[in-house]
Amino acid sequence: MPAGRPTKYDPSICADVPALFANGESKAEVAVALGVTRQTLHNWAKAHPEFFDAMAWGETLAEAWWLRLGRLNL
Repeated sequence: MPAGRPTKYDPSICADVPALFANGESKAEVAVALGVTRQTLHNWAKAHPEFFDAMAWGETLAEAWWLRLGRLNL
């Protein structure tokens, strides 16, 4: 039997993760929204390729949001 707490990971959250980044949110904000730590996000991304992909797309959306905001405010 593995030690530690049971994981909160559920593959269905992958569909929600990109939207959590869509307004420029950080990993810390996404972690809080999911009720986990940033380390847990890292662990999930390492263990679950579908979560890794969702995080990568989400981070791309966040970066694009900040770039657009900067360009509009020049």
